[in-house]
Amino acid sequence: MCLVACEEWAKAREVAAGVPDLVSFVEEAHRQKLISSRDLEALLALGDTSSVTEIAASEGAWKNVLLVAQKNAPQTVPEILNAYCTTLLGEGREEEAADVFLQFTNSLDREESLALCGDIARSLFAVQAKAEDRRRHLLSVKRLLRMRVSAERGDKKPPELCIGAVANAAEPTEEIEKQMRKCLLVSHYLLVLDTVENHSQEGLSQTAARTAVALLRYAKEIRSDEAFYRAGQLCKKAGWTGMAFFFWNRFLDIADAIDDGSKSLPSADFEISDIPSPEDLCVPGSHCMPSAKVEETRECVLAWSVDRSVSPALNKRSCRACGFSRYEAALSCPKCLETDEQCVVTGYPVERDSAVKCSSCHSAANRTDWHAFIRLTKKCPWCESPQEVR
Repeated sequence: MCLVACEEWAKAREVAAGVPDLVSFVEEAHRQKLISSRDLEALLALGDTSSVTEIAASEGAWKNVLLVAQKNAPQTVPEILNAYCTTLLGEGREEEAADVFLQFTNSLDREESLALCGDIARSLFAVQAKAEDRRRHLLSVKRLLRMRVSAERGDKKPPELCIGAVANAAEPTEEIEKQMRKCLLVSHYLLVLDTVENHSQEGLSQTAARTAVALLRYAKEIRSDEAFYRAGQLCKKAGWTGMAFFFWNRFLDIADAIDDGSKSLPSADFEISDIPSPEDLCVPGSHCMPSAKVEETRECVLAWSVDRSVSPALNKRSCRACGFSRYEAALSCPKCLETDEQCVVTGYPVERDSAVKCSSCHSAANRTDWHAFIRLTKKCPWCESPQEVR
């Protein structure tokens, strides 16, 4: 049609009216012209989000496309944001994905965006980043997840959400909300661990060890090899040799599976713990540390294995309800099912006779670990409100 060739789109539509095939021809010609001229605003006005994302991907102009969409067609932002962040995750650029996502938190009302938020969080849990960068991004992800979970509960102010409201709430009906809560707890305890593990201040070595041990209940969400290595390393530093022996054995099993290209792990005695069973753990595709460090760990484990005074074992405590000897970090008794509140600092069960609470969010903690953390940071690890040792 001459009108199409002359780009007289309004007149072309008038002529084509009533002839379906001709109408579709005109519309497709117009769309192709907009694509070739990179007219993002017009494409968004037509609702052609897929072409807009293709342009962004081919030219690397994602941020510009998002800004144009936010201004002219805000309803398309979630779809474009999902495409951009998925691309970044596929390229191993997790931290960039988190930064971009945090700029567009107003798009989080869509289920796809919630799912992507979880994907970004889990990717960041596994990334090998500089300590300072990792803490910054963990904090950002934690704040985002906390805001999202608060919104799901209908809370007006995020500080009203204590850790117990997340950990001890009734089982969510939707899987996506369940994953949000779990990712929130993981980001929180990883952030605590990154904060305390390299300080020599009195009491912090055991606080760090407890946090690393409790994090093993989330070993499916984070790098399993790193999780077991850190737990073993910090238990060794705290003087808990039996626990260190136990966790480093599992770390070496995972390291061997990585070398062998295996996807499965040998069985281990985790029945009385809340640590995921070996068949539920994911074997990473590569090591989280140099081979020399792996071999150094192996030599230490071999030395322990010939030392009759040392045996690999999980520390236990008596259940206050039934007296059963249970794994000390587990939040429920496998015999009587008595459930404990988890410490906001370490993730360990809160002992009732030594419990303290944040004066702002009222999250509970064991006094020793709370005091050690507050002396270091002067703020609640959950809501970040200023706190004093009391």
